[in-house]
Amino acid sequence: MTMKKWIGVAFILLGCVLLLLPVVEREQQERKIEVIQDAMAKIENGNEKDVPPEIKKEMNHALILTIPAIDLKQVVLETTTKGNLDKALTQIKENQRLGEGNFAIAGHRSRVHGRHFNRLDELKSGDEIVLENKDYRYTYNVVGKTTVLPSQVEVLDDKPGKSLVSLVTCTPINTATHRLIVTGKLVDKQKKDPS
Repeated sequence: MTMKKWIGVAFILLGCVLLLLPVVEREQQERKIEVIQDAMAKIENGNEKDVPPEIKKEMNHALILTIPAIDLKQVVLETTTKGNLDKALTQIKENQRLGEGNFAIAGHRSRVHGRHFNRLDELKSGDEIVLENKDYRYTYNVVGKTTVLPSQVEVLDDKPGKSLVSLVTCTPINTATHRLIVTGKLVDKQKKDPS
């Protein structure tokens, strides 16, 4: 085989890998969500002993974010690090509590359609944002969308008497010079059914 053919084959293989990478990452994210949801169900049903210790530790602060309008369902990790942001969404502020203050979540915008916060700009007023932990389901409705400079961190401050969620990502996708902030207001909190 000539060198040109080898190079051609290499480019085709590289293209296939690049096309499959988002599919594999989404599958891994879905598996992680299933493992966490299964563990939550076991704990709720009194079968905590059936949950592996490493999953229990991860579950203490595990959250699942669902945004039906953009077909997003992802794990929200407790701390924001470069490594965590590469694989999931993350909590921005330390010691945040769901349903209290302004709960801030960061996620990469990603160039891959549907990955992380790639479609966050499509949200409209009234769209649902759902956050779940092992005990409760919190439902927020989108009440605002704004673009700010990266230095304008005051948009994440708590607002007295309000329970909010703020979703933060870079914008525009190619240059990331600003931050897109989507804010939701808490409209419902329900204890999860242990059955």
